[in-house]
This record gives sequence, structure tokens and C-alpha cells, in this order.
Amino acid sequence: MIEPERIKKLNSKEINKKGAYGLYFMQASQRIKDNKALAFAIALANENKIPLLTVFNLMPSFPKANFRHYAFMIEGLKELKKEFKERGLPFLILPGFYVENHKILAKDAAFSVTDRGYLRFQIDIRQQAAESCPFAFYQVESDVVVPCETASFKKEAYAASIRPKILKLLSSFLKETPLPDLKNKKNPLKKPGFEIENEKAARSFLKCSFNLGPVKNLKGGYTQAAELLNIFLDKKLPFYHLRSDPANDFSSGLSPYLHFGQISPIEIALAAMKSKAPQENKEKFLDELIVWRELARNFVLYEKNYDSLKGLPQWAAAQIEKRKKDKRPYIYSKQELEKGETKDIYWNCAQKELILTGKIHNYMRMYWGKKIIEWTQTPEQAAELMFYLNDTYALDGRDPNGYASILWCFGLHDRPFFPRPIFGLIRYLSSHGLESKFDIEKYVQKIYDLEKAS
Repeated sequence: MIEPERIKKLNSKEINKKGAYGLYFMQASQRIKDNKALAFAIALANENKIPLLTVFNLMPSFPKANFRHYAFMIEGLKELKKEFKERGLPFLILPGFYVENHKILAKDAAFSVTDRGYLRFQIDIRQQAAESCPFAFYQVESDVVVPCETASFKKEAYAASIRPKILKLLSSFLKETPLPDLKNKKNPLKKPGFEIENEKAARSFLKCSFNLGPVKNLKGGYTQAAELLNIFLDKKLPFYHLRSDPANDFSSGLSPYLHFGQISPIEIALAAMKSKAPQENKEKFLDELIVWRELARNFVLYEKNYDSLKGLPQWAAAQIEKRKKDKRPYIYSKQELEKGETKDIYWNCAQKELILTGKIHNYMRMYWGKKIIEWTQTPEQAAELMFYLNDTYALDGRDPNGYASILWCFGLHDRPFFPRPIFGLIRYLSSHGLESKFDIEKYVQKIYDLEKAS
């Protein structure tokens, strides 16, 4: 059963009782297991005694996406296509744009279901499809544990303010949804769809930048995500209390898979709860997976300027403005920063880690962001550059987590600290802090080795 709080009707139309099939327009939840949107669509199709067609709309371009992102997503889609076929469930990869393709398929359908995205582009295409739809169009939240509006009806200032609200609701929403059996598995559309296995065809269809290739030795898809989850639970979660040290690798590595919806946060959370790792480690991981991840979605949902300094709390914005003309120790160009060519070897390694692996160790990401503020002429330039680098190189870029994390460097979801030049009361991080807390040279060597191997 799908919790009613997850289901939202995006128009006022009714189900077309004469429709030949139901539609599930998959976008954010690119998986079968614990896909609540798919489960709801199957239940609705069974109730109306019609088949269901699941469609993944492969857009030739997506805001700020490049071939690195597409390659990872396509790996997952190849696996997903096979799984749908093995289960006998109709599945179509359709090239083109979301709204236009939905209009074409909607002519003979009874209803539409889609999953939820939080970015303005994702919201816009769903709303446009719903408004042009002649029948009921449902959106089902499938990528957070507690639906955002249920957790809070307003923008939350801190993790501490949203945490008790989420924890209070966990028992009601932290449940996997089994996939119902689709009664009518007839394929309502006799067309082959896009050959996602054909790399040449995919490359010729896509209108994205090809300047950046796939991340070496990292494959997309549910199977890979499940393997990484098992490795994390067995070999990393027991040592999660050491996760802040960039020389270690005790993070889950699941962020890209969560970004593309290739694995459910609920599956991850339930597996972590059952693990034999120390309770304190489990609680900290679950806090990051659920509370902090959903705080980022709360921010994007209720703050229209989520990718701008205009989205900062008043106290942080005031500090930024007050210290705007402070002298910077260095000013680096966009090219120098993008290539990791600064006087700071630790920062250069963080940037190279982003380029090579599509991610930065969490502590180094904070340091990376703080230094960009210190090395650019204005805070606005710093924010613009951070959004660009993260959205371009990170596999989990273009995501609420990324936007919230970057603005955290400017004071979002944080508290005032001691006054400093450039930062004012906004938290500051230094290279001396890295050296005193960690074996930072070990991290440097790790990135050097990675660079050689690439």
C-alpha cells in the first residue's frame, strides 16, 4: 500500500474509463525495487483492468548534463530494460522531450503516473504534461523516506529543526513497497523504442557536451548500487566514525545511484539498520541519508533561489555583503581553479578527485568550497563557479544535495562562528586544520596515485 501522503494529483481531471492502457512516465526513480510510483501505477492499472506501459523519456539534453552523466544513467537503463523484460512488464525507452512525448502517448491512455523531482525544470515539465493531459495525472513521491510537505510545511533553518519532525514520522514511512503483480501484461504499444544498447545511436541522438567522458571503473545501475551497499555495510559502516578523514574511504559511494533513482533510500536505510555495525555509526549514517538529504529537498522545495546567494539566511547574506570588499590572499581564474592549479596542494587534490572520480570526499568538499570563496573576487563569482564545477563534474551534481552543500559554505543550515576576514561570522576552514586533524599527506598520495592510474 502506498501512503496517501506520497500521492498528489497534478490536475483536476478524472481517469479516462475508455482508455486502453495506463502510463507510468519514469524519470527520477529509475528502478523497479521499492519504486512507489511504479507500484501505484500497477495498482491503478489492475483496478481499471488495463495494461500498464512504463515509459522512460530519454531527452536529448537536460539542464547542465553532459556525457559523463548520461553514460552513468544509460548503464542503469540498459539493466532496467532487461529487468522489465524478464518480468514481462511493458517498458519503452522513448527519445525526445518529456511534454511532447507525453502528449503523443496520452491520446489512448486512461491515466498517467510520474515520480517526483524537486528542481524547477523537473517541476515544470511535470506540470506542463499534467495541464495538457486529458485525464488524471498523478505524481508519486518515491525518492525520500518522509514526504517533504508531510515532514514540514515551511523552509527549515537547520537540521536540528527538521530532525525531530522526520524522526517522529519514520515508523509510518520507512517501509519498502513490494511490487504488485500486473494482471494484464499485454504490451499496448507495438513499437520497439530506442535501442539504448546501441552506443553509436545514443551518441548521435544526444545534444549534450561530450568533453567529459564516463568515470573510470564506475558503472551505473541497481546491481552495482546493491553491491556497493553490501560492501559498505560489511567493510565501511563499522568504521564510519572515521569517515571525516579524507585519507580513508568509509563513505557509501551511493550518492550517484540515489541521484539517478537507481536505488531507494528506504532500501539503504533498512539494510543499514539491520547491519551489525556499532549503533552510533548506524545512527550517524541514517542521519546523513535521511535527515540531511531531506533537509536539502526541503530547502529546494521552499526556496525558489536554491541555486543563488539570494537563497541564504539573512544573517549569512549580511556577513557576505559586509565582507565583500575584504582583500583576498589570491585571485585565481576559472581556468586555474578548474584545472586544479593553485598554490594549495590539498585543494588541487580535491579538485582532481572531482574530475577523476565524479565526487569529492565530504570533508574535502567543504574545504574546496570555502577556499573558492577566499580566492575569487566576489561571493557571487565564487558561488557561480562552485555550481558550475559541481554540476559539470560530479555524478550527483544538479541535485538538491549539491545546491544545499554549496550554499552551506556560505552559511546555509549553519550557525555563526568567530569573525574573520572575507567570511565574517561564516564558518572558516584552513589547511592547518587539515594537517592537525588528518594524515592529509596520505590523501594527497592517494589522489596522485589515482591521477597516474588514469
